[in-house]
Amino acid sequence: MTKTSDFPNSSGSEHELLDAKRLHQMGRLLEAQAIYERLLADHPHDAELLNLYGISHLQKRNLDVAEKTLNHLTKLHPSFSKGHINLANVLMEKGDLDQAAIHFM
Repeated sequence: MTKTSDFPNSSGSEHELLDAKRLHQMGRLLEAQAIYERLLADHPHDAELLNLYGISHLQKRNLDVAEKTLNHLTKLHPSFSKGHINLANVLMEKGDLDQAAIHFM
């Protein structure tokens, strides 16, 4: 089984991630993205973090950044289904339905 999170329990990073998620849910995407970027510097392989960062860019319509991030995620963690679904959503938004279908399977 592939490890999808590299956050130690009860770490400062974990609290920052919770803050970023709250900001993200409130629609304060730029603030959330800034925290995601800081966390990615220390945890570049964390599946949940990469997924959230990619979603935030999808929501801001930064489709190229979203695609790059989520594509990277699916290569690092091929069994992380949320990454594939979100990448497929980005590809659909870009009109690449054939590639989107691959990630929905």
